[in-house]
Amino acid sequence: MEQSFSLEGKVIVVTGGTGILGNSFVNAIVEAGGAVGILGRNADIANERADAINKNGGRAIALIADAMDEEQLIAAREKIIAAFGKIDGLVNA
Repeated sequence: MEQSFSLEGKVIVVTGGTGILGNSFVNAIVEAGGAVGILGRNADIANERADAINKNGGRAIALIADAMDEEQLIAAREKIIAAFGKIDGLVNA
């Protein structure tokens, strides 16, 4: 399938990234060349997905947080900025 756009150099956070819909967004972002923060409450799934992406040449980081917990979100923001230097976008899945 031909890629219609590029996210090369962009960093996108996907809330709900451990769910089914979130995983689809995560995969699309990686396929478009973007780095992705997989934000969710399930650490095992987030880490597994990030590890698989990184092993296949993509760039991903697991961000374990409840989207309703401000302190956890602040910690997640700090973690992704430390890893990738910025955040360009957010997908709420």
